Amino acid sequence: MSTFVETITEDARRDPASFRGKGIDALLYRHIWDNGRAKGFDWAEAGWILEDNQAMINGLNRMGFEVYKTYRIYERPI
Repeated sequence: MSTFVETITEDARRDPASFRGKGIDALLYRHIWDNGRAKGFDWAEAGWILEDNQAMINGLNRMGFEVYKTYRIYERPI
């Protein structure tokens, strides 16, 4: 991982609110995508994103990702 991405990731972990709405998510998604393409991948799955995580879903949708399946977790007492 590049030093730039490591620095952003570390800073965002310390103060996540200061990074929201600034496009950092798109930067990281693009970095991951570009590295995958360079290694021969032409498909990716961003799995296990909770369906109520609208910020992440919206960011991925704006980049052209599509929801193709949904897992749901149900809870009931045993």
